[in-house]
Amino acid sequence: MQAHPPKRDCGARPLASYVLAKAHDGYQVVFTLAEVAPEFANEAILVADKRDGKALFGYQGPLSARNQLRGTIQDLKFGDIMAHVVVKVGDNLVESVITRTSAEELGLKKGDSVQVVVKSTEVMIRKD
Repeated sequence: MQAHPPKRDCGARPLASYVLAKAHDGYQVVFTLAEVAPEFANEAILVADKRDGKALFGYQGPLSARNQLRGTIQDLKFGDIMAHVVVKVGDNLVESVITRTSAEELGLKKGDSVQVVVKSTEVMIRKD
């Protein structure tokens, strides 16, 4: 990840600074500081992408999602493109389909302790 200062003095305009995030798979995205956190747009921000000189992967840093469930992989099936992961969380099973590449990069295997992260906008509630 690289933080880029403005190319010229823009009078501390909030949109003048940005963060260019580059993933290890080549994916890139640009965030203006005002988009990410308007209250920090005029403040110095430290973005860490390494620990002890080694790159941090997404699962090693902090995560904003609040719905994180610890569990154990009960079943794992690899297809050509996708991997089906079944995680036992308490008395419940949570199933996810992720890319095979992601599963291999994480080194997932049956019995591994993992965190299931649920995007809260995708969860529905039904009253009994």
